Amino acid sequence: MITVPCTAAEALKRARDVAYQGGQYLLGTGDYWPHSEGGSFVDLPWTSKAGVWGSDCAGFAICYAWKLTRHRPGFNKGTWATVSDDINSDSALQDARYKQELFVEVTAPRPGDLLIYPSIYIKGKRFIGHVGLVESVPAVWTVGEYNKLGILQCHGPNGFRPGVVRSDGSTWTKHDVVWPKEAHRSALVRPKERIS
Repeated sequence: MITVPCTAAEALKRARDVAYQGGQYLLGTGDYWPHSEGGSFVDLPWTSKAGVWGSDCAGFAICYAWKLTRHRPGFNKGTWATVSDDINSDSALQDARYKQELFVEVTAPRPGDLLIYPSIYIKGKRFIGHVGLVESVPAVWTVGEYNKLGILQCHGPNGFRPGVVRSDGSTWTKHDVVWPKEAHRSALVRPKERIS
């Protein structure tokens, strides 16, 4: 298992290479799992769930792009954790705020960073979090102006095609207007890159 991510340059290239190249959004799928299939080498984010192939936001932006295997025994273990042993938008953000095993929280975005809003639980109902990969940052950027960022993302609803698209970060800006509490707000997270 790869224990640290690839470089931001490689993550961006990987993400760009699959944008608009098929696939679909499917919650609970997607990973980094290069393999042989029919005598060919395959390195795509799509995985199967009940016979249907797809990827979700974290399977694409965190796992596939950054070359991090999704299932990671021992990852994000602690009293703060809502998700342990697997990478998703919540566990990545929680790791950045607590143990910093793979991720750190940052305030100034760079291409390759992850833009995340966490899942929110209200009266037993879960509003699922979301993550996208920052593709571009304007020369002038103010904290919270996510709508000015260029984003590569895999987003729902289930079955949405193509699987990976380009957008701006307005989804995160709108999220923060609807969910203004500090604990619910969007954040920028940077994977700790491989040194060698």
